[in-house]
Amino acid sequence: MASNLLVGLRRLLGGRALDFPRWRQLYARAVDEGREPRGDLSTTGLLAEPPPAPVGARNASGIALLLAARAFDAVIYSNARAPLPFWDVVRSHYAPSKVAFLDGHDHLNASRVLELAPLGRYFVREMAEGCPIEGYEWSDS
Repeated sequence: MASNLLVGLRRLLGGRALDFPRWRQLYARAVDEGREPRGDLSTTGLLAEPPPAPVGARNASGIALLLAARAFDAVIYSNARAPLPFWDVVRSHYAPSKVAFLDGHDHLNASRVLELAPLGRYFVREMAEGCPIEGYEWSDS
């Protein structure tokens, strides 16, 4: 799910969609030259070369500085169940409406949804039957 979203964002936004750390198996040249193994065949090599990274975005400390400067329009975490890199910086510099969490797992983890949904928009691939949504109102606080 995350790799497909990045491919779509890259096609819509070009170099304005930054993947960090770089998802090298998505880039055709890296795969064709044997620098990256073929992985998920649905997305392997779908993108041309990665766009040039913004100045300062070559390592984790540079990304943290860019996040603190609000250099990005939004932040998307591609796996809401994994550790969230830069979370302290993101949480203190981005409103919940500018943060998204993706959960592409087969079974919904309700405790993680309850933990993160107030802090950003939480997207799931599989919503459990009968999941209550009535009465929920989005707050951008």
